[in-house]
Amino acid sequence: ADRRNYPFGQLPILRDETSGAVVAQTIAIGCYIGRKTGTAGATEEEQIINDILLCEFETLYRFLNETFPTPYEKTDVGMFVKSRDHDIPAQFDYLEELLASRGQDGSFTAGAASAGESMLFSVIHQIVLCLPSSLDQFPGLALWYERILAEPKAQKVLDGESPYGKFTQYFIHPAEEDLAAIA
Repeated sequence: ADRRNYPFGQLPILRDETSGAVVAQTIAIGCYIGRKTGTAGATEEEQIINDILLCEFETLYRFLNETFPTPYEKTDVGMFVKSRDHDIPAQFDYLEELLASRGQDGSFTAGAASAGESMLFSVIHQIVLCLPSSLDQFPGLALWYERILAEPKAQKVLDGESPYGKFTQYFIHPAEEDLAAIA
């Protein structure tokens, strides 16, 4: 691959047609989008929260990528169960505590969702698609998720009405017979 087009030889990349910038790596893309759109946080404190949420996106995505099957690839069911029962709830607990400490009426930052919140929503949405009850023990996080889910811009993306078209579910729940085999 041409390194000017794919600096690390992989996706994702963001090519800013206005400035010509090519931004590689998911978190760098989230930071760039936040800066360009004014959603990286209005204050230094919110910028820190935004950065924390971008990193938390990466942590949760790593759990999905390493332990959840896809339509194309099975994973170790034992690792899935550990992620489902321990790793993801532990991260949700941290997020629940962070939300409670913010006192922001059910959001991490004031005003519109930050870039970090948007990316965090995207990974939590993937988890909820696989594990619909995953937020049941986390009422603050569930409220935050439902608020973002109800936003017209989020609905437009989820309904396939964005410039990128319809997204299909990538991560899936393991087959019940695979789970039963380890019980």
